[in-house]
Amino acid sequence: MLYFELLKSLAPLDRCHLGPEMENAYQQLVKYYPGSRLLKYNSKEEVHKWSLPPHWACTRGELIDDNGKVIASRKNHKLELFTYSPPINKTVSLNELQEHLFSDPNRPDAICFHFRNQYRHWEPVWGFSIPHRIREKLTSDTQYHVRIESQISYDQPMIQSDYHHQGELDQTYLFVGHFDHPEQVNDGLAGCIAAYEIIKRLQNKKTRYSYRALSSVEIVGSVYYLDDPHSGVENVMESLFLGFSGIDSSFIYQQSVKKNSMIDRIVIFFLSFYGAQDKVVFNHRELIGNDENVFDSVGYEIPSGTLMRWPFPQYHTDSDNIDITSEDKLEEVIDFGLRIVDVIENNYYLLATYSGIPSLANPDIDLYLSLDFISNIRNASNNDMERFQCDLPEHELKYMENNTQILNQFMQNIVRLSDGKHTILDIAESSKVPFGFVHMYASLMEEKGLVSFSETMYEK
Repeated sequence: MLYFELLKSLAPLDRCHLGPEMENAYQQLVKYYPGSRLLKYNSKEEVHKWSLPPHWACTRGELIDDNGKVIASRKNHKLELFTYSPPINKTVSLNELQEHLFSDPNRPDAICFHFRNQYRHWEPVWGFSIPHRIREKLTSDTQYHVRIESQISYDQPMIQSDYHHQGELDQTYLFVGHFDHPEQVNDGLAGCIAAYEIIKRLQNKKTRYSYRALSSVEIVGSVYYLDDPHSGVENVMESLFLGFSGIDSSFIYQQSVKKNSMIDRIVIFFLSFYGAQDKVVFNHRELIGNDENVFDSVGYEIPSGTLMRWPFPQYHTDSDNIDITSEDKLEEVIDFGLRIVDVIENNYYLLATYSGIPSLANPDIDLYLSLDFISNIRNASNNDMERFQCDLPEHELKYMENNTQILNQFMQNIVRLSDGKHTILDIAESSKVPFGFVHMYASLMEEKGLVSFSETMYEK
């Protein structure tokens, strides 16, 4: 998968809020996805007291003891030096140094991400992140030399990117990831690539609604994006943040603030087929937070949930790298997003042309689903059975095989609920049957002249 090669190329770059390698990363992104655009923000005006980040260029960042031993170096890993560290060249005692070190006792081998300067760039502090086990071995009888060569300037624009697919309607659903976090992969970057792949795979398809992906500078980028009169956010109906997309953990979902968006409903329904034993649905930002909080805020109130993988023990450390990132897991997120689009596009109301109960077993209709039908769904053996084949993910097929009673009950439900007041998703939810199967069966009913599809509810 070529997009995974792009991910490998972007992963080691110093994607701070604004800097040379961040610019390079965005250039690579838009080159790979023709039709996506670079967005540049030059305004010195604050937005809700947020201000644009400065440009930070760093050529050297080292911490060396008086024996010449390198304790930390930006050359080893971008996280070893605090992002936005100002220039300094001095010798310090251990007591002073401790005020400029960052480590996690609970993850003693990790180099942790110190991100505070990115959100306090008007008062940056210099510092180094080192494993806690190394920090504990530092001695007070040693002097430590700090040398940081960097420049902070306010004369370059903040850059981010979005990627749009235009449908028949301007009403837009947005997929969001944040593009920053130096030399980390799944906290941000992998979700951006998944979002852009979703839009890329829609490019040659006709859709009713429009779809967009945003690769943001976390939080501040979304603040300015919402304030931008050229961004198109006035058409955004809902958004979904994609987090930690490539790690080997299960899906969980954090709902929008009001817990009543269409995406909330679709994602929670999809997750019901995974057979998870643990809790998978959480409140808004109950576990962790990203840009969804900006979109789902007072005044904008764009319902925004978060689809992510959890747990994530490598969070904000050097271990969040390409080695723990799976192409298969990333592809599963892309497929999940495309299936969300499929529901949004095909969630029609069903209006029966019949009264009473049609004979579905009649050869002229031949849509009867018996109690043992489920055993034939995976491997159709004749042309008649092949009509009921649909493209379901493996876990949904397994769910149906383990619940052999559901299709006969579904058949009864759809006959009764095709009253113009229920959508395909309504029927799928009440029948506990995957949306893809329900849509396929409803399409066969339409072919037989039993129902019509409507975008609006029938008012009698």
